Amino acid sequence: MTQQLLLDLLPPSPPSLSNYVVGDNAQAVQALSQCSPGRAVYLWGSAGAGKTHLLHALTRKPGTLYHAGSVHGGLQPGPALRSEAEQRQPLSRKTRSGNPAHQAIETIAHPLQAVAIADRIPYELIAIDDIDALDEQGQAGLFALYNRWRELSGTPDAFALVLAGTHSPMATQIREDLRTRLGWDLVFRLEQLSDENRAQALATRAQERGLALSSEVISWMMTHYARDMGKLTALLDALDRYSLQKHRAITVPLLKDLLASQA
Repeated sequence: MTQQLLLDLLPPSPPSLSNYVVGDNAQAVQALSQCSPGRAVYLWGSAGAGKTHLLHALTRKPGTLYHAGSVHGGLQPGPALRSEAEQRQPLSRKTRSGNPAHQAIETIAHPLQAVAIADRIPYELIAIDDIDALDEQGQAGLFALYNRWRELSGTPDAFALVLAGTHSPMATQIREDLRTRLGWDLVFRLEQLSDENRAQALATRAQERGLALSSEVISWMMTHYARDMGKLTALLDALDRYSLQKHRAITVPLLKDLLASQA
């Protein structure tokens, strides 16, 4: 069975700061909740720590922009969550005032470069994910964007810049002048959740849904399925629907039946 089949059973809950499982990352989440124009935050940590969740949470409203370094040309004006098919379509770029952004975004070699050289940065917050994966043009665009961020800080046109990557600033395999810029403002390492925190988070989310989720079921999910909270939450969503469909309580046998049905 592929985990993607389970993920397709129910759409994920929209990411927000409130449904991020904080664990040992309270200081980072607090900084993001207070991230105003003129501030810059760099988040780093291993896969599954919630970097993309947090960046999507920040860019769900108009006047924001999300870009994944691993997707060449993939600008996503907020709300950021769009299907994979939608991401392949031309985007209607909206500024903080609701007007189309500068036409240069459509014509410059890399979209980050276009945003950086626009007469006015049309966003209050720009989030760039997977900076480790930025190509040469993307890194040049981020370099220019950092310079505009510093230039506009303290002015009415200031914007916030939130970046995420796998490694600490000086260990990131990007241009040297970019590595130093990553440390210009706030830097946080996102820690993985402990198994205890994951189990508690699953129990809490089940309780919020009115589900009776035993410790045995939670332990089985974490041992035999995944430890990534996004995947565990998607499995809980699917299990909720499946139990209603089958008119059965949520047990380990029911969970195994669900997984077998998707094999």
